[in-house]
Amino acid sequence: MSTCLRGLGALLLAAGWCAAPGRAQSDLFGYSVARLIPMGAHVGGGDFSADGAAMVVAGESGQLWRVDPADGTARQLARLPGRLSSVALSRDGEVALAWTSGGSTAWLLGRGSGWLELGQHRRKVTAAALAPDGKLAVTSGEDRALTAWDPASGAEVFRLESLASRPLRYLGFRRGGAAILGVSAGGDIIEWDVNNRRVLRQFQDSGGQVNSVAACGAILALETETTGLARGNPMRAAHPSDFYRANRIKIYDLNQGVAIKEIDGIEGELPAISFSPDCRFLAALRQQVKSAFVSIYDLQRGVETASVPAQDGSALARFSPDGRWLAAAAPDGRLAIYAVAGVQRSADPGDLAGVKIRITSADPRPLLAPGRHLVIAVMDLEGRQVDAATGTAVADMLRNRLVSASWLELVERERVQRVIQEQNFQNSSRADMATAVRLGRILNAKKLILGAVSRLGTTFTITAQVVDVETARIDGIREVLCQRCAVEDLPAAAAELAAALAGTGQ
Repeated sequence: MSTCLRGLGALLLAAGWCAAPGRAQSDLFGYSVARLIPMGAHVGGGDFSADGAAMVVAGESGQLWRVDPADGTARQLARLPGRLSSVALSRDGEVALAWTSGGSTAWLLGRGSGWLELGQHRRKVTAAALAPDGKLAVTSGEDRALTAWDPASGAEVFRLESLASRPLRYLGFRRGGAAILGVSAGGDIIEWDVNNRRVLRQFQDSGGQVNSVAACGAILALETETTGLARGNPMRAAHPSDFYRANRIKIYDLNQGVAIKEIDGIEGELPAISFSPDCRFLAALRQQVKSAFVSIYDLQRGVETASVPAQDGSALARFSPDGRWLAAAAPDGRLAIYAVAGVQRSADPGDLAGVKIRITSADPRPLLAPGRHLVIAVMDLEGRQVDAATGTAVADMLRNRLVSASWLELVERERVQRVIQEQNFQNSSRADMATAVRLGRILNAKKLILGAVSRLGTTFTITAQVVDVETARIDGIREVLCQRCAVEDLPAAAAELAAALAGTGQ
C-alpha cells in the first residue's frame, strides 16, 4: 500500500499529512505538524490531560516523559523497570498510571509523591485505567482479575469478578467515574457499577479477536480480526496464500448494546485507537508487515480520510480531550504533535449513521403542490462562503429532482442563460425581485425559484424561495440545513429541498 508519495521519512512529516490512496482528503478535518520532539528512545503509549496542556509519554526502556505540546518541551519523570506499553493520566494531569508490556506490575505517580508499585497480578497486566479525578485506578491481567487501587497509598480497594472468557484488552471509566467498562480479547463487553460493584450490563461482540478498543461517551469502537481458510481445491493441501485475515472497525451504542456501524477492509492491524472528543473521528495506529501508519477514520462516512507514516511497533495514536492535538510516533522515533482543526470541543457523538439533513421551515406543505400545470424556472443559486460553481451545481441537482414531478414543466437552464445574456442582466441583479420577475415573464414561466447556498463551518444551508411571476410576490420559502456536511452530501440535501418544494420522492 503506497500511502504517501511526497517523500520519505522526516520529509513526509514536514510536508504534513497525505490523502489516503483513492480517497479525497476530508474538508471537515485539518491537520499540520506542530512539533517534532526527540525522545531518545522508542515511543510506546501516551495520554493527555483534559485541557491538552500536558502529556505523558512512555518509552520502551522504561522512561516516562512529561511533554508540553504547545512549546515542545519534554522532561523525564522516571525510569521504571521493563518496557512500558502504555500510560494513563488523570484529567488534571497530576496522577499517572503506567504498566509494562510483559510485566505483572503497574506503577502510580501520585500528587506530591514518588512512584508507588501496585500489588502484582499472577500474570502480566493486560489493561489499566485511571478515574477522571485520579482517585481510583483499576488494573487487569492475564489472570482475568480486575483490581481497584487507591492512588494515594497504593493499597487495594476492591476486586471485581471479570466474567470475561479471555483477558481484558481494555479498561476505562464511564459516567464521570461511576462505572468501569471492560472489553476482553474475545469480545466480552462488561460494565460495572463502582459503588455497588455489580455488573450493570454485559453483551458480546462476535466479530473475532479484539485488538484495540476506544470509548467516547456512549460510543464504543472495537478493532477486530478474523482469520480463515479461503475455499480452494479440496484435492490439494492448503497453501499459505489460501489463508486470509480480515480486519474491521465496529462501532457500538453502549446504551443500547448494539452495533451501529462497521468499517471493513482495514489494511493491517490496529494496535492503538483513539476518539476525537466529538466522537466523529478515530485515530488509529495501523500496523502492516514492514511499515506502520497513523490513519484517521471519519466514522460518519465510514472511510479512512488521511494517513501518515508512523514508527514501526509504536502504540501511540491519540487525540487530546480538548480537540487541539493529535500525538503519534514519527518514523524516525521523534514524538510528532499535530495541530488539529475541524474537531468539535463538545462530547456529543452526533449521528454516526451519517450527516444530519433536515428541513427547518415550519410549514411542511409543498409550495408547488400538484393540481395544475406550472412552468417554472430555477435560477442558479447564489453562493455565500462557497464558490459560484457550487451554487450552479446545487441548482442543477434541484432541477433534476423537480423534473420528476409530472405537473411541473422546467425551463431549460441553457434557455435561461441565453435570455440573461441577450437582455444583459447582471449577475448581481438577478436576485432583485423586479429583475427576476421581468426575466420570468420573458421565459413565460409562472413561477421562479431563487435562492442561495451558504456555508458556516461544517454546516451548509440551502434556501429556496418561490416567486409568483404574475403578482411578483413570494409564495413561500423552504430551507434545508445540512450539519457536519461536506460538498459530497449536497445531492442528498438538494433532494430534501425538492421534496419540501414539490413533494417529490427522494
